Amino acid sequence: MRRAWCITLPAAVSFLTCTLSQTCFAQETLCIEAERLDGIVGYCWPMGQPQHRATDGHWGLSGPGWAAEWTQGGESGFLSIACGPDDDRAIATKTIEIPASGRYRVWVRYRDVREDTEIFHVQLQQLQAPPWTGVYGQLPRVGEDNEMKLYWDWAFAWDAHEVELTRGPAKLSLMSVSTQSDCRQIDCIVITSDMDYAPLIKDRPRNFTWEVLEQIRRGDVDLEPLARRRPAIETPDVWKPRTFQDRGFLYLWNVDNELKWAGDDPNRVLYPYNIRDDEAIEAFEEKYGGKTHVPIFSDPRIVPVVYGIASRFMQTDSPNEKIQAASKRLVSWLDADPDRLWATLMNYYPDDPLTPSGVENFFKYRDRYVGAIAGEDLGYFYPTPEQQVEAVAGTKTRREVAEAIRRISMEANDAKYRSVFGRDLDRPYEDVIPCPSVGMIQFAPLVYDWGARTVGFEPGVSTYGVLPMRLAFLRGAARQHGRLTATYRSCNFGDSGTLFSVTNLYASPRSIFENFYSVYSGAGMTWFNFDIWYQYMSGSSMFYHESGWDEYWMPGGTTLAGVREVQLSPKGKLVDRFLRLTADTPDRGTTYTPVAFLLDYAHGWEPTAFEAEQWFHHKAITREMARLGGDHEAMLQEYMSVAFHPIGPKS
Repeated sequence: MRRAWCITLPAAVSFLTCTLSQTCFAQETLCIEAERLDGIVGYCWPMGQPQHRATDGHWGLSGPGWAAEWTQGGESGFLSIACGPDDDRAIATKTIEIPASGRYRVWVRYRDVREDTEIFHVQLQQLQAPPWTGVYGQLPRVGEDNEMKLYWDWAFAWDAHEVELTRGPAKLSLMSVSTQSDCRQIDCIVITSDMDYAPLIKDRPRNFTWEVLEQIRRGDVDLEPLARRRPAIETPDVWKPRTFQDRGFLYLWNVDNELKWAGDDPNRVLYPYNIRDDEAIEAFEEKYGGKTHVPIFSDPRIVPVVYGIASRFMQTDSPNEKIQAASKRLVSWLDADPDRLWATLMNYYPDDPLTPSGVENFFKYRDRYVGAIAGEDLGYFYPTPEQQVEAVAGTKTRREVAEAIRRISMEANDAKYRSVFGRDLDRPYEDVIPCPSVGMIQFAPLVYDWGARTVGFEPGVSTYGVLPMRLAFLRGAARQHGRLTATYRSCNFGDSGTLFSVTNLYASPRSIFENFYSVYSGAGMTWFNFDIWYQYMSGSSMFYHESGWDEYWMPGGTTLAGVREVQLSPKGKLVDRFLRLTADTPDRGTTYTPVAFLLDYAHGWEPTAFEAEQWFHHKAITREMARLGGDHEAMLQEYMSVAFHPIGPKS
């Protein structure tokens, strides 16, 4: 639940509000994310198959949404809730506090189905008063031929009813009381006395604090500094971006499974590369074979990333002839130059045991091993549900929960590497590069403490509103432990991505409901370019490129234009220029952080979580246990939103 900031922040902020602002107003607002209600059970996916839409007397989590939600800006709190079409008794509740007596509007953002109803009720019950009930979803609030409704058969809409409320506690109930032809999906509920508030997409009502912060941002307020003497800005040495073995910034790049670039043919492409389209590969190898300059790939900061756990492509005695041949090439390539580095990608890869030579070669080249990328995960280890339940049994505090997660996670990671190497590995988590997306704020302080040398973040356009906050948490934890940071470079916008490879293109009208990967459906090149430079200037030790196979393409047409020669794709042009400019000016300075926040390392908070609670990654943690710090969680949400203004109104 999020109340208007003017009634949740300390008295000092309220005083500043009325002192600095000439537009103080008396409206009161409560913004309640639907996923924060009590009584939510499991999941309900309105655009999924029938088994994904069924509920039985409860609302289920729905989100983060698929393509339909992202094209409308996504859910307001990253999640929504839904109940099945046949569910006529789903209920979720929340005890709230009405801040002042008066007339309020109860706004709801919900799924408005094309040419149909989606009826649900909102009820407010206060002591010594009959319950008030508002009926929603009876009439369309978005035009039936709206673009979103034509694509998805529904669109997010707002509707409101008015009610007289009395200051004090109230029970809010969200109810489905009849069957409908489609799911009911609810994003958020706003109870406000601001009668001028009329939301369109994810607009928030006015509030004191935002207006004060905007005045300060514009320079409309002449403020005196808190310190009488302003110290000189001298960044300490520990703030300088750390890099792997102090070698400078690195760009980790996926390479194909044949590793032809590591062979001995003088006419081969001489540098690690990856291209997927057969026609483009042939043209690329013909154009750049034997050349000492290849845009992007001849940059010495490019580090090849091979797929597998640890040293899959170092098994020179593998019974698989292709793996054996590729392994011999890679070992030969590393032997040829002691300065060459290598890395792996572990995403979803099975814990296959290594051959004796694979184990031997891993240790031989471990000092040049940048690490194993774990995208959107802490390391791809999987404790069983029974182990998870046992681990958190009896925990009573967030710190105890964090320690339980640490214990079971490291036991699972140790077992993973024991399976791969046939023995216990010294410092097995040091080489893992966990790169959570949502969840990074929760786990960055923890996984460094667990022993990770490098921790990364996988950004997506859909979570970019809180990017400065995420990087601050990551960079702060890295400085505290003297470790490295990584950027897992993704091209995703929600569940769609921009790709310039025909081979990996999932774009078709049939795939539109789930993943739409095409030239135009994902993140635009403006965002892609911003992400490169923002992450680099924020001190990232290394980039890992999630795709990396579509930096070259052969554009054109089948009629007048004809197919053009192989060349850098739009993404490739951005990366090529980035590498050239940073090579010419390698000193990026030191990121300056004027204010630091010290939080409990077991704070467990995440502003855009896949679950509505703390520690959402750990499925055995119950809703009640995760709410050990309900006020604590709300305080952090509001505190950080003020500290990183304008994240609150803009994200």
